[in-house]
Amino acid sequence: MKKVVFFGSIPLAKKCLDEIVLNEDVQLLGVCCEPINNGWREEESVYEYCQKEDIPILKLDEVPSLKADIGISVRFNKIISKEVIQSFAQGIFNTHGGILPEYRGSYCNINTILNEDKEFGVTLHYISEGVDTGDIVATKKVKVSEEDTGFTLYKKSEHLCYELLNEKFGLILNDKNPRIPQESLISDDRPANTYYSKKTLAKKELCDLNSSESLKVVKAFDSPHHEPAYIKLNDEKVYLRTTY
Repeated sequence: MKKVVFFGSIPLAKKCLDEIVLNEDVQLLGVCCEPINNGWREEESVYEYCQKEDIPILKLDEVPSLKADIGISVRFNKIISKEVIQSFAQGIFNTHGGILPEYRGSYCNINTILNEDKEFGVTLHYISEGVDTGDIVATKKVKVSEEDTGFTLYKKSEHLCYELLNEKFGLILNDKNPRIPQESLISDDRPANTYYSKKTLAKKELCDLNSSESLKVVKAFDSPHHEPAYIKLNDEKVYLRTTY
């Protein structure tokens, strides 16, 4: 029986923990998670689930001593140290909300629209010391439609992450999963992108509504839960949303 530690806090992570990880014959040693404080996520969080089910909630520095076999990370929001990574016999596997190696970092859904890509997807990969640089297990993609916004792609990414982990978890448990170095995928036609960061958010301010870029920016930042794109009139923000 494989010894597993889970990393993640948001409702998607709870769904993966409950419906995928705990559906297999594993020994769950504990979960690294924290309470969710933003109000737009209404579903049960991992923290709430662990309290209800009496599952041990771990701190990161407690993990190496457990000598686990496998780590599973679903949208975990903290950097995992080299010491923790190396304590796992088979490694830590992460669901990343973007296509690697092109989309490292965060806001991949938003940048997919800003870059006018035709495809969007998620990646299951090994966690390494670099950010989103570990070997790839698998990628799952969908077409980007004209109606897609940053938010709709985010929701699609949650569904894809769940599907991908569900499809590959059995292989991971049996240590038979693919392991593709990202360097082998990098070429002139398929470069590794620079890390996307919070600097992405600075792109939501528009200076000219007549620009060909304006609709793309509005779609990229459209969300019912976060500040959308805007233009300033007399130093006041006027927010812009799509009508889809």
